[in-house]
Amino acid sequence: MYMALDRLWLALTPMLAQTFNAGQERKWNDEAAGVARSSRDAERRLPASARLIAYRLGVEVGYCSNVLGSFAMSPPEIQVRAREAMEPRLSSARDLAHALGLEELPLVPVATVEQFGRISERIDADETGLATRLEAVTSRRHRHLFLLGMHVGVSAALADVMQGQMFSPVRTNIGHHATLAGVPAAAWEPVARAPEGATPQDRTAAYRAALAVLEKAVSQLEASP
Repeated sequence: MYMALDRLWLALTPMLAQTFNAGQERKWNDEAAGVARSSRDAERRLPASARLIAYRLGVEVGYCSNVLGSFAMSPPEIQVRAREAMEPRLSSARDLAHALGLEELPLVPVATVEQFGRISERIDADETGLATRLEAVTSRRHRHLFLLGMHVGVSAALADVMQGQMFSPVRTNIGHHATLAGVPAAAWEPVARAPEGATPQDRTAAYRAALAVLEKAVSQLEASP
């Protein structure tokens, strides 16, 4: 089922590689201060659990968007099977969305290879409007946690499909939203780079461990001061 995504990723990896820009990343801290100020009042009225819910919702939506988008040009029966396989994640996403007061849960639509190749860019552009709707009922910080989750979900899907083969998470997207949401760099940086390990199994395990550390860090975030 995942062979289509595998082939697409191998073809698109050179297009998605981004150069680490330390100067750009230093500016994120200034942006983060503004996000914290604008989110302070909203965070006081929201339960602490809403931060983790927003992040987990993003992970599920990003994961499913990437996997199902990879089958956009497959025969209809293959697309149906792919959606059935994703149903547990889709069900989880619907539950998370309802917990935040969101009813509709659109995935990032994909109809062409070009659209699939720009999925990270399209997530940041909020083509579905989901991030904007989430922000309206939570805060700017929750929006960035959600978008962080979406980019992480895309990378998690690729990690599962590649099964330990090399791939390059989009550092800029992950790092930007993580920093604006107040997530410590030590928690997000391992998710934003290719995992290390002597074997494919080691690399897969390392990336999954990094994902778990990041989620734990998000769960421990405190309200904006």
